[in-house]
Amino acid sequence: METVEAQAKRLAEEKEKEERVRKAEEEKRAAEEEKKRKEEEDRKKAEEEKERKKEEAERKKREAEQEAERERIRKEDEEKERIRKEEEAKKAAEEEERKRKEKEEEDSRKAAEAEKLRLAKEAEERRMKEEEKRVTAKLAEEPKPEEGEIIESPTSDEPPKGVAGIFSRKEGLKIDTSITKTRPGPLDLSGATKNVVPAPPSALATARIIEDLGHISYPEGVTSPKPELNVNSKKGKFRQALL
Repeated sequence: METVEAQAKRLAEEKEKEERVRKAEEEKRAAEEEKKRKEEEDRKKAEEEKERKKEEAERKKREAEQEAERERIRKEDEEKERIRKEEEAKKAAEEEERKRKEKEEEDSRKAAEAEKLRLAKEAEERRMKEEEKRVTAKLAEEPKPEEGEIIESPTSDEPPKGVAGIFSRKEGLKIDTSITKTRPGPLDLSGATKNVVPAPPSALATARIIEDLGHISYPEGVTSPKPELNVNSKKGKFRQALL
């Protein structure tokens, strides 16, 4: 039969064994919990890292898209500016070409007018010279006074009508009336009076009395007197007609 000491020893050993088993189990549970804790931390860290990388990738993607959009806008602005400058240069060139053509046309017109005036002046000078020669020849052909013919002094220093107009247009060519002249014979001035336009009839000769200003017809572009100009005028024959 087991003694008390042996039983106490056995119980102590069993208790000690149970204690070791308990400690071993506790250590095992602690190790498992620690392992789980580390695994959970690693998992969380991995998820956080994954989320961080995902956010970083999305951020870089957004920045790349924004940069691409800015680059697109910049290129569009540059293209618009280039087109604007080309259009301005084209318009400036067209305006310069238009001004050049206008200047050429103006110069050509002025040159043509100057040439026309020069030719007209030369023609007029030639015509005047021919008239002078013809009149001088006519004067030279006048009959000389015969012996015994009465010599009369001219009543005027002016040359005959028609001849004076010809000589007055040419300075330097004068008729010397200081010498005594014979009675001139009839002159053939048909050439001097050729193409002479008759003077229009006198305005007084064609004038007629106005009976009623309201029945006057005016030419195109000419208007009647303004009634407001006669508001403060004195009473007269035509005041009512103007009003």
